[in-house]
Amino acid sequence: MEELTRQHEVLTAERDTLRREKAGLEERLAESEEDLAAARSSLRRMIRAENAGPSPA
Repeated sequence: MEELTRQHEVLTAERDTLRREKAGLEERLAESEEDLAAARSSLRRMIRAENAGPSPA
């Protein structure tokens, strides 16, 4: 029975560690998605500005 208790504690600690890692990775993913959306928006603005041609003087 002691072995099962020890194994349960080890697995519980591992689960908790993995949950923390997962939360951190999800946060990094959300930040990366925000950065990507901003870069795409900026690129679209640059393309529109380029396609508009030079301003008449």
